[in-house]
Amino acid sequence: MSDAALLPPAFFRSVNAWARAPLARSVVSGVVVGLLSILFYLSYAALIFSGPLTPWLSYGMAATFITGAVGGAAVSMYSSLPFAIGGPDGSTSAVTAALVTALTGHMAAKAPTAAC
Repeated sequence: MSDAALLPPAFFRSVNAWARAPLARSVVSGVVVGLLSILFYLSYAALIFSGPLTPWLSYGMAATFITGAVGGAAVSMYSSLPFAIGGPDGSTSAVTAALVTALTGHMAAKAPTAAC
């Protein structure tokens, strides 16, 4: 068997060369981080706006995406680290969800006839 038979076709060699380029790596990592951030934002908004706050889940998701975009842009622009990524933390979101649930319970106990 010759060495030419072991080489991949020209198309795959060009794709491999493109994938090794710094711009391609940046694009792929940006897409991966963006998708993971969207999933994190959705899950944190669903955690915080659960229970009696379920009717306002869509507003919570919109607020989460807006604050995530603004916070991420601020971190990326003003950070001294070029690879810094800003976003919410799971433990902070869990504490916020617990506080919101407790606050909603107290508000419902004070004014049971008012609509939340």
